[in-house]
Amino acid sequence: MSIVLFGKTPAQRAIALIRGQFAAGQAGLWYEFGTFDGLYQDSAGTTPATAVAQPAGLRLDKSGRGNSILQATAGARPTISARVNHLINTEDLSQAEWTKSNITATAGKLIATAVLAYHVTYQTAFATAVVGLTYTSTIELKAAEYGWATAVVGLNGATYGKYINLATGAIGGNFGAAPDSIVVTDAGDGYWRVSASKAATTTATVYGLVYMATADGGGNFTGDGASGIYARKAQIGIGPFVRYQRVNTASDYDVAGFPQFLSFDGTDDGMATAAFAAGTLAADTDGFFLVKRNSAAKGIFADVDATHFFGAFDSAGGAATASTIVGASSTYLVDGAAVPGGTGTTQVQLDTALTVGAWHLLEVHNLDLSAWTALQISLLTGYFVNGNIKDVILLPAQSDANRSVIRKYLGSKVGLSL
Repeated sequence: MSIVLFGKTPAQRAIALIRGQFAAGQAGLWYEFGTFDGLYQDSAGTTPATAVAQPAGLRLDKSGRGNSILQATAGARPTISARVNHLINTEDLSQAEWTKSNITATAGKLIATAVLAYHVTYQTAFATAVVGLTYTSTIELKAAEYGWATAVVGLNGATYGKYINLATGAIGGNFGAAPDSIVVTDAGDGYWRVSASKAATTTATVYGLVYMATADGGGNFTGDGASGIYARKAQIGIGPFVRYQRVNTASDYDVAGFPQFLSFDGTDDGMATAAFAAGTLAADTDGFFLVKRNSAAKGIFADVDATHFFGAFDSAGGAATASTIVGASSTYLVDGAAVPGGTGTTQVQLDTALTVGAWHLLEVHNLDLSAWTALQISLLTGYFVNGNIKDVILLPAQSDANRSVIRKYLGSKVGLSL
């Protein structure tokens, strides 16, 4: 079914296209987890969700067909989140979350104690790294009595950083080993934003560190108990630094401008519809899932039971991504590109395409879901999803033009150019 829409933004075109099809009675489901509208903390729908860090017990079906998705067990509800910065008290390095060695601190200043030593403060961001992911530690630094500092990311059981001239922003020599990349930009008011990135090769802890220095290579010096540097806006995230997110506590952080999603813990979190009539979903269905994996654990995005599923991914699984009950001709795309294997895509191939730590748009075309009488997301024992889900749309098979409109709309929500 093709709908031609002129004079609208790409997002408006996509929303009108989807709404138009459901208004015309098309089979399918539509769950948008990136908005509080229609999202509730409890499964009965009596307590609206109003903020991040709250549980998600019910998401109303935006298709208008009334097949909402829910989780009745309080402890198995996914969490509403928009968190990208994995540090705490990012504006105030004097707080207890920041471990200090030969340093005292006020809200905005680090001061070297009167000893001959390295003067450092640091905070753990991830207890366990995911091998292959790149972690970036970012901090804004400004000269005070001392004019040099280092910005360091710690992982792989080592430290990776550079000395930074806080008068000019120039990059000096290595502190520890060389990071994969270091970026210094002028943040205004004398501050330099420094981002150090390194790929994880082991599962060792990931943390960010700031050392004071008196010169390039001068990290080991005697302080006077009064002199120091200014530091603010600390952040550690996966991938390159994109935008700073202030974090005070795990439930108090900036959300404006950051995509909201549901975070599934990979242990028992999941949601499911009540039973619905066969034929609620079409014999030739297109599925769109906006997802981000947070670990290399295996999972299944959609199922009814162990013999009705699609979207299975497993680094050690040679089996197909879907049960034969959903149709042998199903094809997978990730970020608009066909997953190798075509109609015979394996769980290993999908696992490889859905790289850990990044948002992806998973599309599954030509699914036969006409016999399905319910839909579960991350609820098949042994295949719980460890990651984030933002949108789920199931529609009758679309034209390539319509798929492109929907693809671009969903991708734009998390910064994917599709």
